Amino acid sequence: MQLTDKSALRASLRHRLAKRDPSFAAAASLTLCDRIRQLPAYENCRWLLAFSPLSDEPDIIPLLQTALADGHRVALPVCDPMTHTLRFYEITSLTERERGHYGIAEPPTSPDRLWQPTADALCLVPALGYDRLGHRLGRGGGYYDRFLPYFTGVSCGVCLSDQLCDRIPVTPTDFSLSLVVTEGGICCA
Repeated sequence: MQLTDKSALRASLRHRLAKRDPSFAAAASLTLCDRIRQLPAYENCRWLLAFSPLSDEPDIIPLLQTALADGHRVALPVCDPMTHTLRFYEITSLTERERGHYGIAEPPTSPDRLWQPTADALCLVPALGYDRLGHRLGRGGGYYDRFLPYFTGVSCGVCLSDQLCDRIPVTPTDFSLSLVVTEGGICCA
């Protein structure tokens, strides 16, 4: 898919994802979780910065459960709609999450659980779409574009193959990721 206007591309991807076969999404999400677990960046990270998936995003809940069981420290984002920034807070169980901003399941915001920047982290980044150069098309709020320039670990785009685009239009404030992983493998590194 090649569209040069971000809003048109967002609309096209939303339409495509609304028609996605749920059985494809479930099977592809499980394979994607396996692919991420095989990444050296996953094996070597102390911290896994992840996300609570929305209905049109890959279901990475099995990965989060495995990461917690494997001894990784897992942190999930909390959106601040006033500043359009993200802060990540550690969880020790998926049951700690509660519905937050934008209907996203968020962790409790206890100051002692606030993730402090460290290079031994892998950040899984959701998006509506990615291209093979690591460019992402988010939902338009700029949250990850504000967070990623200051992140010193490995940033990993996470999507299913039907979210890959020929080219994502980029602006000076957009941030490319270190790698993008789908159920089919690594698209860029």
